Amino acid sequence: HKGGGEAGEAEESGEQKIQLQFDAGEAQGFIKFFKSMEENQSRTIRFFWRKKDTGFYTCHGDDALFVAQECFHTMSVVKYLGKDNELAAVAVSNANFNSFVRQLLTERQYRVEVWGESKGTGKGGWSIIKQGSPGNLESFEEVIFDGGGISETPTAVCVQIASDGSGWKIGLAYCDNTLKVIGMSEFLDGDQLSNLEAALVRLGAKEC
Repeated sequence: HKGGGEAGEAEESGEQKIQLQFDAGEAQGFIKFFKSMEENQSRTIRFFWRKKDTGFYTCHGDDALFVAQECFHTMSVVKYLGKDNELAAVAVSNANFNSFVRQLLTERQYRVEVWGESKGTGKGGWSIIKQGSPGNLESFEEVIFDGGGISETPTAVCVQIASDGSGWKIGLAYCDNTLKVIGMSEFLDGDQLSNLEAALVRLGAKEC
């Protein structure tokens, strides 16, 4: 994209295109805020929730390049904001967000932060509205354990629990004979096994 970088489209795996549209002032204001943020922690991906249209997410800077490569498998979805094309941006639909965040938290052992616009925070109008890690999935339970209808049908589950020093490593596999679906996940849990409990409830396990 040329000529200021405030607009662009990201095509998402056959879904409707998401329009990245910012006026010059909005783009420069966000760039200023983004550059003022503390350096991202290792293995942490930041998403920014945009309320425009039906709602979508954006990632920026190195996170945008990572998401383009690892989620969309193409750099063509990367657009640039600012008069000098100074900040990389990628738009992520709700469906792609759910799928990729599930992968980040349960398979790749990444942390995830979701930022939303919040006026009067003193942080450029943005603040963290949701965050999670492999050992703290509570904020993303619906994303992680949503079986796409699997919870409505009988599901057999196999669970393996191993000590992880400070907690427990949970290996979980499930089989839905009605929908012909097999899935698996691995995550960390505390002594109360609350993440495991949430997973079993979401899956509607009938046999373990």
